[in-house]
Amino acid sequence: MHAYFEERSGELLPNGGPVADLPCDGFFRLGTVLNWVHENRDGIRSYGPELDAALRGRLDHLRTEYDRDAASLGRLLPPRPFDEQHPATFVLVHLQRLLVLESKAYQFMRNDGLDFCHAVMAAAYGSIITLDRHWKRRVQRLPSANQLARIYYRPELDELVGLLESLPLP
Repeated sequence: MHAYFEERSGELLPNGGPVADLPCDGFFRLGTVLNWVHENRDGIRSYGPELDAALRGRLDHLRTEYDRDAASLGRLLPPRPFDEQHPATFVLVHLQRLLVLESKAYQFMRNDGLDFCHAVMAAAYGSIITLDRHWKRRVQRLPSANQLARIYYRPELDELVGLLESLPLP
């Protein structure tokens, strides 16, 4: 996101004006972000191993502390109530907590760092999203999951297409 911010703010504020001068209607539009992600996907994917290592290290640390003292999870990563002003923080915290609690039965996989980031951002800011089955299950287990995006996975794609086709055209 730092790279997106730098590139977009440079385009919209060529003389380096204050961040407050960024146009909200264009700068923060999901379509604009998705277009940027698509154009930069190879560079983003190259960070996959680093994201995997960072997430694995974070979860391993939290699990080690949890194994020593179960109350440590509440101190190190306290649960948060859903806040519509900060939905990504809610999803981020609760997905980490869930992964720590599931870690004995969970095998960390390649690209889980990217998948984790996708699940956080999509669930927090999307209205209709697609995730892999295990990420869908995790997001649905979060407290207040009903305030997050409606999630579909591969066997439900026909249902998703039906929903999209039933939406009125703008």
